[in-house]
Amino acid sequence: MTYPVSDIWFRTAATLERVADAIGLVDTTHDAENHWEWVIGTSGGLQLDVTRTHTTDAINTDTRIFRLDNQPFIDADIDTLCKKLLAISESDICVGQWQYLAGNEFDKIVFSRFDNDRKSGEQ
Repeated sequence: MTYPVSDIWFRTAATLERVADAIGLVDTTHDAENHWEWVIGTSGGLQLDVTRTHTTDAINTDTRIFRLDNQPFIDADIDTLCKKLLAISESDICVGQWQYLAGNEFDKIVFSRFDNDRKSGEQ
């Protein structure tokens, strides 16, 4: 990657706990508020947040993964995570940055994609 990758996102009907299991998160906690739900845990020495809105069906919203220390992902971590996510993703897996706009809105900048032959719909 040529840009600092802060986020990985995709669509899935799987629960966040299932996503956490798929990427090998341990020591997890789960919580939710009015708009977002999340699972936080550790995988491969990284503390990760797996989050998405719960105001619509899971498959109709992006599930986002980012590092809690706000550092960018390195290429090896991106490759490992995306390969694990292909088994549960129902879309391509996007790699890039979510830039905050306002409220619960983000501009999603895609640097690259991991193609998924299982995808059921467009993002």
